[in-house]
Amino acid sequence: MSSNRFNQTFSIEIVSSLSKQLLIVMPHVITAAILCLFINLKGMTLLFLFISLIGIALSLVYFVRLHLTLRANKSIYNITKNSNGEWNLILKKCAVSNVLVSTTSFVSNSLIILIFVDASNKHYTALITPDSTNEDIFRRLKVNIKTSK
Repeated sequence: MSSNRFNQTFSIEIVSSLSKQLLIVMPHVITAAILCLFINLKGMTLLFLFISLIGIALSLVYFVRLHLTLRANKSIYNITKNSNGEWNLILKKCAVSNVLVSTTSFVSNSLIILIFVDASNKHYTALITPDSTNEDIFRRLKVNIKTSK
């Protein structure tokens, strides 16, 4: 198999998936449950618990809007890599051309976290799981990111 196949142009439409939903919701639920179980409900600790649960809920709403419902302004709808090797993003309200993939991006067999940086140093994040795209695109994306680091 030629490595040239992995350098071809491709486009990834960002969609919600069960594994992505679990990835975002479960840490918030577990954190809230642990906090509720181990806090002593007296006076100031009750206030601390309330404020902490509000913070966890706000964090959950932010990540659900950003990665699941794609309603945040920085939500990525589509990622394209053209034949010149340039990455382009389509966001909720605009398109961002010629972004760079950050070296802090994460790649594994079950999750890809892409962090893009544009010319003005704005960061954009995309979560991609195997069940949110087809197998060939997921594999090609993994190879592209690993070989570009």
